[in-house]
Amino acid sequence: MVRVCKLSLFISLTKHRFMFFTNFVILLGTVGTEQPCTMIVRTKHWIIPDYYAWGVHISKLYLNRFSELLIHKPGEGFLLSLLATTLTPLRWIFSKFAESYYSIPMKKYDMVPDHSLFEALVTCLIAITPKDHYKRLEEGSIILKKSKTFSFCKEGVLLEGESSSTKSDIVIFGTGFKGDQKIKDMFTSEYFQKIAIG
Repeated sequence: MVRVCKLSLFISLTKHRFMFFTNFVILLGTVGTEQPCTMIVRTKHWIIPDYYAWGVHISKLYLNRFSELLIHKPGEGFLLSLLATTLTPLRWIFSKFAESYYSIPMKKYDMVPDHSLFEALVTCLIAITPKDHYKRLEEGSIILKKSKTFSFCKEGVLLEGESSSTKSDIVIFGTGFKGDQKIKDMFTSEYFQKIAIG
């Protein structure tokens, strides 16, 4: 059985039957607690299993013509600026509505990021996981560790703040891409670069 899913924020340590590639995870065989996969999270991001929050597709909140009115744009006139400012509470409500759903499993593993879901969407910093990702975390077939830095040793990887190494056969970096940098590079003007990524 082969499963393919997008992954953009982990450094993955694998034992025997699992292989992780940049931006994609391929699980070969079955994931089990006898040979768990260790995932090292360097930065917290919104990790969602699908695009439905409380039964509402998030495109109805964020990805439509009306939602474009909620955002300040470069070179907008006074009326559009006033409208975006007036609708700011609605943008906040949309974000909190979706966050209240997606953060339920993420809180258990201290994975809720500091930035809003809205900010993650506009900067392409959202990861989509398989629907059973959090179930596998719970059963222990995926072990989650947080560390900003690490170093390699003979047995595997030594994480920041740990005295013993995390044993691994294969270490593959699944760091994804810097969506905010790509958006910034689309503009030559520093003014528009600052507006684009904040």
